[in-house]
Amino acid sequence: FLLIGGISYVAFDKFFSVDAYFWVVIWYAVFTFDQVYIKHIVDAVPMTTWGRVYYTNLIASVPLLFVLILTGEFNFLREFEWERNSVLALGVSCVMGTAIAWFAFEARRAISAAYFTVIGNTCKVLTVLLNHFMWEYHATPGGIASLMICLVAAYFYKQAPKRSHGLPN
Repeated sequence: FLLIGGISYVAFDKFFSVDAYFWVVIWYAVFTFDQVYIKHIVDAVPMTTWGRVYYTNLIASVPLLFVLILTGEFNFLREFEWERNSVLALGVSCVMGTAIAWFAFEARRAISAAYFTVIGNTCKVLTVLLNHFMWEYHATPGGIASLMICLVAAYFYKQAPKRSHGLPN
């Protein structure tokens, strides 16, 4: 039913563009590799959840430093007048980002890559519904119905039993 919901969503897309869906296919290929690889690393590399969160953010911050310099953002940050509200917004953003990363690694440890993906995509439905009420370029009623089919399918999804790590006799 997930496949039926996805295909019907595309059929109802009033702004259908082959170029746009080409990039969706590319994204899915990278995303699939990413999910399976991260699950493998979580299962294979002994590390605490907090260690994974800090390590991932540390690795991601290195290229960010180059982006800050190349785009001129570093100069903007140096001249920016930090007020209480801007510091509060930055702090809340950092805390929420850390919490999301912690939850993601905990979930990846506890469930399969496929189940994690189903949960993650189900959570995105709220974003689609908010988009529907905020902007004029949004899913059609048929598209929203297609998303609901996907939600129902996700509700009935059952994680496959975990394999035993020993070889059969």
